Amino acid sequence: MEKITIKKEIKPYVFILNSKVYNITRINPEYLISEYTIFLNDNKTVEKVVLKDGEKHPNCNPRNNELCISDEFKHRLFDKSITQFEIESMLLIWNNDNRYFMDWNSFDYSDEPIGGFVIREVL
Repeated sequence: MEKITIKKEIKPYVFILNSKVYNITRINPEYLISEYTIFLNDNKTVEKVVLKDGEKHPNCNPRNNELCISDEFKHRLFDKSITQFEIESMLLIWNNDNRYFMDWNSFDYSDEPIGGFVIREVL
């Protein structure tokens, strides 16, 4: 299995609650992501994505730091720029509708949902 480690600061800024999208207005620094690893199968598809030890994301399994990704995503051929962008887009979002845990004291979000959002450049 091939491993590709990406070192890049990612600051989540979108929160999904009851199928509505909100901006994250404050986030505890312990939820900033600095590194993740992509594990590829022999056929060059994504097997899993794992955050660096000690880093947290509500859509990652807290026991092994593995990001929850769809089977459809896992079956696509790996393309570094496209796959990296897609993974980082997932990490920018906290999906409360499909999560492992939520530390409600670790962030604040906007009072009103936003109509839509554009994935901005990862910080």
